[in-house]
Amino acid sequence: MRPVKIIDRELKEFSGFFSKPQFSHFREYIIGLYTSYGRKTIANINENSGNGTDQSQLNRFLTNPKWNMKGLREKYEEYAIGNVLKNSSKYVFLIFDDTVKPVAVKNKIEGVAKYFDHAEKHYVWGHKFFTSAITNGNGLIEPFVIEMYRKRIDSKIHKIKYKKITNIAKETVEKFALINTGSKEKVALFDTFYACKKILKTCIDSSVHFVTKVKSNKKFIFNNKILNVKELSKFMPFIGETTIKDSIYEYSKPISVEWNGVGTVFLIRSRLKGHKEVQYFITDLALNGAEILELYSKRWDIESMHRDLKQNVGFGDYMVRKIEAIKTHVLLSSIAYAILSKIRFAIIHSYFGKVGGEIYKKIKKYFTISKLCKLLRKGLWAKVLINLTGVKFNMLKNAKL
Repeated sequence: MRPVKIIDRELKEFSGFFSKPQFSHFREYIIGLYTSYGRKTIANINENSGNGTDQSQLNRFLTNPKWNMKGLREKYEEYAIGNVLKNSSKYVFLIFDDTVKPVAVKNKIEGVAKYFDHAEKHYVWGHKFFTSAITNGNGLIEPFVIEMYRKRIDSKIHKIKYKKITNIAKETVEKFALINTGSKEKVALFDTFYACKKILKTCIDSSVHFVTKVKSNKKFIFNNKILNVKELSKFMPFIGETTIKDSIYEYSKPISVEWNGVGTVFLIRSRLKGHKEVQYFITDLALNGAEILELYSKRWDIESMHRDLKQNVGFGDYMVRKIEAIKTHVLLSSIAYAILSKIRFAIIHSYFGKVGGEIYKKIKKYFTISKLCKLLRKGLWAKVLINLTGVKFNMLKNAKL
């Protein structure tokens, strides 16, 4: 089956929210996000989508949508959740974080403020997004709630309700908790910034398990004494080693501690073998140290998602000024990513899911979303699939795309 036909099959899932001309623009936008070189501007998308429509029509589709935006968002969430549940085993994961999208013209775009960009290690003018994904922990990652954070002063100017970014995270956990996962356990993964009482209590109250990092100055009750994590280290000697993503980590036995306002949690410490820097993790799951580290390692899937959203489906390439148009672009980028993630997962597991071993690991490593987009632009997808079925994964590794 030709790649565009496979994508069209997925796009039909969303056709009920558009008229025939609107669906044509929707399809053009998604295909253009995949096939455009450089920045995913409307002009570039229009030129590379193959539809040949007037650029102004595509611009109006984005900036002045006459279609059911709320319905499309709900349908997308249903689509993403269904994909993950169908391909999950024991756990369904919610991962959340945030990312900054710098902008060049700060005075002409709504919602722009100054934020610290951790990737660039300095402050930039731009938009800050709370991002989340649901994943099966085995390579299928689907964007879930992505919401622009608005600073208090910006919310006041535009007369909208101010919402802390931790409150967006709390609402996302509550939304995730409502998903019927059957016998599969729900687990939230997040870093130290979100490891606050409000979010952890929400997880516990919503029957969502969690694994997160904590800082060394965090205080817990242990043996009727209030001690910080660093002071608790002497009760957590390293007892074993485990390999995570080709690196060896030492870990301690979990100890049970009380966090005032949260309840009982399990604390472990870990470090990369041969290094002095120690990291601390807490969870409500009664697991050993190796299992806790293995679960937390899946949090890095959201970093991959950030990269692929920005580099391959134009998440940060919007050239519009109004918040509503930006929200539309972000939703369409999420749909574009989710479709590719589903197709990539299906290809890998259809051909190699039962094989396992080193071949399976190498295919997962080299057959990335980025590579898939490049193959689409070059029209080489079918050729690569033929090679994949012959287990000739070196073409993927060495292809000059």
